[in-house]
Amino acid sequence: MAYGELVFIPTPGMGHLVSMVEMAKLLVHHDPQLSVTVLIIKFLLDSAFNSYTNSLATSVDAARIRFVHLPRVNIDTDLRRQLAHFLYGKQQASRQAGCCGTTNSAGSNRRLVGLLLDMFCTTMTELADEVGVPSYVFFTSSAAFLGLMLHLQLLQDEQRLDITEFKDSAIELDFPSFEKPLPAKVLCSVVLMKKSVRTFLEHAKMMRGTGGNVINMFDELEPHAVASFAGPY
Repeated sequence: MAYGELVFIPTPGMGHLVSMVEMAKLLVHHDPQLSVTVLIIKFLLDSAFNSYTNSLATSVDAARIRFVHLPRVNIDTDLRRQLAHFLYGKQQASRQAGCCGTTNSAGSNRRLVGLLLDMFCTTMTELADEVGVPSYVFFTSSAAFLGLMLHLQLLQDEQRLDITEFKDSAIELDFPSFEKPLPAKVLCSVVLMKKSVRTFLEHAKMMRGTGGNVINMFDELEPHAVASFAGPY
């Protein structure tokens, strides 16, 4: 059997890693021709994080879901170099398997078909483009919050509004993904500070350039927010 292989790149945090691993379990359960490789990135010592990652070897189907632990890094450039090295090697192996009919130890061809990136790993879309595979974003928050991010990005880039000017403002903003207007002063602090808003909205902008966004929710939980994505964003 030939497998299509997805590479998952989660942010090194429990809430992000656990939800992405559960997503991998669902995908391989529903598609017998899909396998997943999860890249484990470690920045800081975290006993709970380490205990969880150590338990993964015995808690999943190792033939369908594999975990690759990257060496501990301190700066983004080192991390990008490691990811690039891994993905180029993976793509080269995929091409050789496709051309030569080679198989892995499980007797199955594995062809790299795409990257699933954590919502804070959107800069890795450039790597996906370089190796010639599509990228998708796994959004671990709600559909309503994704709609908020995308709308704020439009306000800044298309309407030229300075989002940080809404700090302590009494104005109410209409977001398509929210049923009622939201007081601007209750926006998360990251979008109201000049030193952080650019990075926040750059993530939203890069999400638009991917093959799609997978949201960690279900339709019945957020019917209004889900319906809002049918309109322009």
